[in-house]
Amino acid sequence: MRNDVRYQEVSGVPISEYLEDPSRVFAVMFPDSKRAERLSDDVYRIFMLERDFVVAKIQPVVDMRVYT
Repeated sequence: MRNDVRYQEVSGVPISEYLEDPSRVFAVMFPDSKRAERLSDDVYRIFMLERDFVVAKIQPVVDMRVYT
């Protein structure tokens, strides 16, 4: 999977420092914090949107590790 995100320097933080912080990287890639749970410093659980099928509802859950 590829995700291109434009970076704008905030408060004078250089991009190299910004990319060393997994929580900042995750926040850019997944801004909906209501559907995410932090499991550790670099691992997050994402609750995807529910999907309705004929007789069932499913909600995929993804555990994602951010490598910095």
